[in-house]
Amino acid sequence: MKYKLSEVAYYSKEKIKTDELSPENYLSTENMLPEFGGITTAPSLPTISTVTKYQPGDILLSNIRPYFKKLYYSTSEGGCSNDVLCFCAKDNINKAFLYYSLKNDDFFKYVMATAKGTKMPRGDKSAIMDYVLEVPDLETQQKIVRILSVLDKKIELNNEQNQNLNDIIKTLFKNALNGISDTVKLGEISKVFSGKRPDSLNEKDKYEVVGARNVMGYTNAYNQEAGTIIAGRVGTLGIIKRYSRKTWASDNTLVVDTEFKNCIECFLSGINFDLYNRGSTQPLITQMDLKNLIIPFEKERFLTAEQKMTPLRDKIFSNELENEQLALLRDILLPKLLSGSISLESI
Repeated sequence: MKYKLSEVAYYSKEKIKTDELSPENYLSTENMLPEFGGITTAPSLPTISTVTKYQPGDILLSNIRPYFKKLYYSTSEGGCSNDVLCFCAKDNINKAFLYYSLKNDDFFKYVMATAKGTKMPRGDKSAIMDYVLEVPDLETQQKIVRILSVLDKKIELNNEQNQNLNDIIKTLFKNALNGISDTVKLGEISKVFSGKRPDSLNEKDKYEVVGARNVMGYTNAYNQEAGTIIAGRVGTLGIIKRYSRKTWASDNTLVVDTEFKNCIECFLSGINFDLYNRGSTQPLITQMDLKNLIIPFEKERFLTAEQKMTPLRDKIFSNELENEQLALLRDILLPKLLSGSISLESI
């Protein structure tokens, strides 16, 4: 049966005292990760005395710029800011099933279509509750959750492995720097240039148009090979990304091309780009700012470190590609399981 979201869920109105929270269980738009990436430690706690309380099984949505797809299924108790919506499941729906029902492009397209504002769109709380979803009986919901959670568990394991591999890469870079006294400007060992605006965008095209933080659309060509270092140029600073496939780097990014990709990625990830912000209305960093960054450098040490880092980074890329396929399979399965075109018993 089809239900409005308001018929199966409600917004949490319960409050929790701020002095009962820690950076580990306070959620704001700042420490919720895009593309369903989970959460990180909060940089700070709010100054107000109470915030909205969330419980295990509640679903939290960052309501500023919803297109970032910051959606989180809570496994603990905590508090969240006013810019985070907390959905509580009613008795007629499985909590995890509700999460999977909202974890799809249709829901976020609906939220954006009904959002208010242009520069910083915000979801309309009333309109969001009018979103319509398919809800089978509880037994069927539980079966679907068991199937989809297997895929999510594998994605989670891959993410944990990638975090461990990244930690090893950072350690290798730190060891490579130990004892180096010579320095160079980044522009002396790297090419730094701005991305470009694509000629056209089409959701059916093959290549992702990437910004500093996320995918902005799709186009029919690429301008960067897989693994190229891409940094925010305007709007978002301090985000360093390397994509596991060929992409189109947009004009709000800076591209860094170097034979020392892993080392330079580690170096840039440790820079406080706020110190180089030249923007007034919005953050901005220039090519020259990046080129003039001073980095300790000894070619042989960097080459040796690259040899050790490269297979680790290749495994990270492999896990990321596998996660994309697993997430795609999960998103394809849900509507087919709901419609009965794939039998639950056959999986």
